[in-house]
Amino acid sequence: MKVPQAELMSDVLKRLTGESALPVYCSIEKFKRGREGLYFVAEDFNETVKKRELVNAKERQRIRNLNTMFAG
Repeated sequence: MKVPQAELMSDVLKRLTGESALPVYCSIEKFKRGREGLYFVAEDFNETVKKRELVNAKERQRIRNLNTMFAG
């Protein structure tokens, strides 16, 4: 019996859809436009990261609560 060669799921999805299913790094900085029309960073990067961590923790808790509700 011949076994097919191993391949990564991300490679399969990229071949089928043309897109990578893996996360891609992107900036999470927030910008505001000044009076002159130029953009500037609106808040400290560390503050933004803390906010994202808090929001992600709340979302995980919400999903846990939903799963508990449907399991019971």
